[in-house]
Amino acid sequence: MAEVDLLQLREAYLTILTCGSNTLVRSTEPNLDLGVQRMCSVVEMSPIAQEIIYSDISSFSPEPYNLKSPIKIKVVGNDSEYIASHYESNIHASGDTPFEAIENLKSVMLDTFDSLTSEPEGNLGLKAKHQRALLQSIIERE
Repeated sequence: MAEVDLLQLREAYLTILTCGSNTLVRSTEPNLDLGVQRMCSVVEMSPIAQEIIYSDISSFSPEPYNLKSPIKIKVVGNDSEYIASHYESNIHASGDTPFEAIENLKSVMLDTFDSLTSEPEGNLGLKAKHQRALLQSIIERE
């Protein structure tokens, strides 16, 4: 096994965590061999700049659902694709524009809400129960 440079490894992980999908890891000589998985020593930033938009959703209109209070979302993207995220419920959706990504996120949230609330609680796993409880705390049918 090659000697591990922990500082380099830490910096690589931090870059990946803070830069998300804009980070490219290029295979070079591995620092750490974990069998199938390898952490590479060179981390490069993608040249694509991303726009970050923080927004609130306050309505599902014209759908027959109410939000009990506005929810915070984050939209990240560039001129070719945007991803809207509601991190609390672990729901994400994409679109060609920020508006389309937000509208798709609303649709996915309502579909998830309907799916989880129509299912008997005994059929849900722990994460699905948590997601259902969270969605029920912020969304209600009219």
